[in-house]
Amino acid sequence: MVYPLRFSTGSNTNKSAKLVVPDMFKHISKREWKYVVIFSAIITTILALPFFYAYFSTPPNLYFSGLHVLAPGDYSVYFSYILQAQKGHFLFRDLFTTESTSYNIINTFWAFAGIIGKIFFLSPQWAFQAVRLISIPFLVATLYIFFSYFYEDKKNRKIILIF
Repeated sequence: MVYPLRFSTGSNTNKSAKLVVPDMFKHISKREWKYVVIFSAIITTILALPFFYAYFSTPPNLYFSGLHVLAPGDYSVYFSYILQAQKGHFLFRDLFTTESTSYNIINTFWAFAGIIGKIFFLSPQWAFQAVRLISIPFLVATLYIFFSYFYEDKKNRKIILIF
């Protein structure tokens, strides 16, 4: 199926091709925002369920670390950044290298995750999951705004957001 674009990619100028960011919000109705909120809630729930299921179904004599097989080495680095931010360091150092390092890595995302973890007394694993789930609605809203720039038809925007 071919979806018509909001503007032509040819040499002719189209009045709606001059759509700027503040105007993009005017072209999104309250009903569309409701759809985005519901879609975000569904996606967030679907992505949260496996983690919560694994955590709460772990036998008492075992520990669920929150790691999975796709990239197990990366999570240790993320958790170390979150833990460093919880301890008050907002310049990070790489704890997983044999080289001597100083606190010179800037990463505002993991600093934010560490702050959330410190405020709510969360372990790095739970802070990671909390920030991951909080980020999903922002991503979905940003994608919808992006799609609204290219597609004028509201039905097409909703379909494209799903896929």
